[in-house]
Amino acid sequence: MISTLSKRSLLLYFSLALTFFSCLSIPSASALTPAEVSLDALAQQKFNGSNLKLIKKIGSANKYTKYQVSYLSEKLIISGVLYIPKGKGPFPVAVLGHGYIDPKIYVNGQGMKREQNYLASNGF
Repeated sequence: MISTLSKRSLLLYFSLALTFFSCLSIPSASALTPAEVSLDALAQQKFNGSNLKLIKKIGSANKYTKYQVSYLSEKLIISGVLYIPKGKGPFPVAVLGHGYIDPKIYVNGQGMKREQNYLASNGF
């Protein structure tokens, strides 16, 4: 489980990647220019991610365990799903950004189930 991972490395990768995707929705899209949300512009910014929490175990397979997680990014609580491969780490990290899903119907971890399973089953 978590003991096989560097918690600090996990927090860093997870918080930076999800902060990148979450910042695309703040402020409203109409207030941002394409230059402000380019990869170059976002790479120049410093994001603060902290307080990674494994909220609960939500699934398991032969090669991974799946958790509902959250962390604090600036003043926002970011939530997501974290797949942790079984075995001895460290493990490479892949962050999947699902794009816009209407908040009225969104549930944590929605989208790209096939890709999530494939990557987690192959040690990401």
